[in-house]
This record gives sequence, structure tokens and C-alpha cells, in this order.
Amino acid sequence: LDIFKELNLSVKLIDDNDVRSTDFSKHRVLFVANNAKKLKNFKQIPVGNMPSIVANMFHPPDWGLARDVSLVVASAPLQVRLLDGSIRDAYTSCCSRPGVGLPIYFMREENRAPEFQNVAKVILSTRRSDEEGTVQFLVPGARLFNGRINQDNLCFYGITETKFWTRTSKDLFEDCVEFVEGVSFECNDGEDNDEDDAIDFPDDFSCSDETDDDEENPKAQCQDGEDNDGDGLIDYPNDPGCESLQDNDETNGCFEDSECGED
Repeated sequence: LDIFKELNLSVKLIDDNDVRSTDFSKHRVLFVANNAKKLKNFKQIPVGNMPSIVANMFHPPDWGLARDVSLVVASAPLQVRLLDGSIRDAYTSCCSRPGVGLPIYFMREENRAPEFQNVAKVILSTRRSDEEGTVQFLVPGARLFNGRINQDNLCFYGITETKFWTRTSKDLFEDCVEFVEGVSFECNDGEDNDEDDAIDFPDDFSCSDETDDDEENPKAQCQDGEDNDGDGLIDYPNDPGCESLQDNDETNGCFEDSECGED
């Protein structure tokens, strides 16, 4: 709960027994925490009908988010890979007793609603070749497994042991809160922030996803100011190998009819 206070958000705890009598429309964000057992009134919790953060292992299948939720447990700090490719510890330390570990929950790509976007992946093997999404965003309009359509921004957050959070885990949770509250990023704000005639993800080459807050970098070859193919011509529209500013291949198809064929 401290993280909500750090974000200047007041918190109201709602007991499972009070779910049916709660007017959720009076709250800005719905946060469903992890529990030791299943909730009795999960059907009455409006996940997906309002800005929602799901950090619960039991009920994503009930809400149509996934077919199941998986977990990995380790006594050494587990690591996550961020969108920029960097690898960070998710937890500070664990554990003093043998046989005790900290979990991270994740939804495998083949088992989750198809339009979820990974924000951070937990690394599942020492070879770092097996990774699955532990922080994932879902936008309105996405179809869920139960046939419903997601109505508002939703974040699945699988790094649940808050006592052991690193700065990275706190930052990811802050991103999660900002996303569900509708805080805009350059790559989803409807603006051509870098004035290159392309707006937002996926149309702007520089946008890795909708939560990318830099629409200017990295630049595509056809707008980077470099003669990438060594033909003396630079970028769109000067280089005939460029179809637009978003083209990332400055190589020319051909210069003469003989190189292209007779037709």
C-alpha cells in the first residue's frame, strides 16, 4: 500500500464480503491483490470494466485474461528483462530459511488474451532463453477469452512480494498505475511529437510499443541523416531507396532498367 501513497493515491480496502455492496464507480483504479485463497465474489469485481491492476494468481482465467497463470519460485533474486533489453533484479534478497523462495507470476503468450503487450519478462532459465511476461498491458477493445471485450486499460502485475521489491519493481508498478489511469506516452498520445509524418505505435518506427515515451529515437535509416547505403544520397525523399521517413532500409532497388529487367 505504501507505493500508492508515494503516488499520492488514497487507498480504500474492500473486503471480499463487501464486494457486492461496493460502488466501484467512485474509485479511480481497481487493484486486485494476491490472496492465499480464491475470492468468493470474484464475479462481481469489475476487472476490465474500469482501470484495473491484477496482481492475483487465481482469477485471471475467470476474468478472461488467460487460460492459466504460471509461476516461478527461487531463493535467489529473480530477474526481469525490460523493454530496452536490460536485465534487472525484481527482488532484493531471499531467503534465510532453506526451501523458502519468492514467487513471480506470469502469463505465457499462448495462454493469455492475444492483445496483451509485454512490459517486463521474467527470466526463467540461467541461459536466459526462456522468458515470459510478468508485467503486461491490455488496452480497451481487446477481446478476452470469455468472449467479453475489455473496456478500459488493464495491467497484469506478477511481481507480488512488495516487501522485497527493488527500485525496478517499484518503477514498473508506477508505470502500471500510470497506464491504467490513462497517463499518455509519446507513442500513444495521438500527436506527431517528432514531426516525421507518423503518429504513435505502430506507425512511427521509433515507437517500440504504446508505452514508449520517445517518438524520436531510434531513427529509421531514411531519416537519420546518414548515407547508409553509400550512394551519395541521404534519407527520404532524396534517396530513391526510401519509400518514407519510416523506411529502415535506404538501399536502392536499382538505378537503371538493365538492373531491374526489361519490364
